Order: sequence, then structure tokens, then C-alpha cells
Amino acid sequence: MITDQTLVLVPGLDGTGDLFKPLLQVIPPEVDTVIIEYPRDKVLSKNNLAEIVRNQIPRNKPIVILAESFSGPLVINLLKHHPFDLKGVVFCATFARSPRKILLNLIKILPLSYLLRLPIPDSLLKYFCVGVDASKELIFIVKEAIRAVNPEVLAERLRILANIDESDSIRALANTSCSFIQALDDKLVPKHCLKDFINGIPNLKITAIPGSHFILQAKPKECWNIIKQI
Repeated sequence: MITDQTLVLVPGLDGTGDLFKPLLQVIPPEVDTVIIEYPRDKVLSKNNLAEIVRNQIPRNKPIVILAESFSGPLVINLLKHHPFDLKGVVFCATFARSPRKILLNLIKILPLSYLLRLPIPDSLLKYFCVGVDASKELIFIVKEAIRAVNPEVLAERLRILANIDESDSIRALANTSCSFIQALDDKLVPKHCLKDFINGIPNLKITAIPGSHFILQAKPKECWNIIKQI
């Protein structure tokens, strides 16, 4: 059970770790939890980001890693080269290769740094990220996490997504206990992204939860019930 290990939470695109707040509210206090954070004001490559994750993971103790969204392929690459004392991995609403490559390639020609400085309409967040029934509190948390990161940093992370591909590296986790939390109404990560995980991890446990991409934030209790079983 997860209470015997350290739970390492690796965040999505914002990298702040702030979006884990809803999940942390339902994780029992006796669970040792480490929240990974990416720099908020420094533009970094994929390899740099993976190294930052590695440096924050506890040594000489058993761990379970939760990789959310953007961090999925980074964690896959990291674990291929650094096994740690790994007891399991939970992938959540994530992917091994660029989830929407054509769209992301189009994004590269847009003035992302400028666009990411503009206020994000609630309707857009609800449709793509948190669901139409999302609370004002959840929308606020998401907006604050995005605002906390330099737009240039977010823009570079989106560019990283356009070319990322760790689908072959998944095989390194073939004998590791792994779970996948799938958001059934995920408009950012298509359902076909799950195939890479199924092909690479024969004993992958898959649980689908009704909800949008930010499923950890919208359905923290349901997600915790999956995480604690790893």
C-alpha cells in the first residue's frame, strides 16, 4: 500500500505543484508526500526538466511516482535511466508522445508568449480543462497556477510537446506496477494516447473516470482511491 512508500507528485505543464492542492486535501496525513516543482521563470529543455525531477526525488527510500499530463513522457524517460527504489507509477491524463502533433506544430508559429499573457476566459477553461460543472474555486486555482509561471516558460513547454516521443522508452516499465487514470472527456489528450502504455506495459491497470483533463483536480477522491492501491 502507498502508506509504506513516499508518494512523489510530478506536475503538469504549469510545473508549480499548486494544482495538487485538491488532491492533497484527500491524501491522509500519514502518507509521506513530495511535490516536484519546475522553475517558474527559467526556460529549460526536456532533458533539463527531467534532471530537475531527478534531483528532487528522494534517495534510499521506496517511492511511488504520480506523473500528471505534461510530466508523463519526462518521467518515462527518467525512469528508463534511473530506476530508483521504485514501487510503482501512476500515470494520469498523460501521454508518451505528442498528443496532438499537428495542432502543436501549428502553435509553434503563433506568438505564444503574447497570447499566454492574455486573460483566459472561464468558458475556455471549462471546455478544455476542468469541465462545464467546475467550481469557481477550481477555476481560480488553475488561473493562479498559470499566472504564476512566466509566459515564455509556458510557451517553451508547449513547443517541447510538439516533438516529444518516449513511446519506445515505456518498455523499461514493463515489469513495474503501473496504473493509468484516464479522463473520459479529455479534450487535450486523445484516447488513442493510451495505446502506447498498453503496448509497453502488459499488466497496466487502467481506470477511466468521467471528467475533463484536470481530473486530479476535479475528482480528487476518486483519483486517490486509485493511487493508494498501487
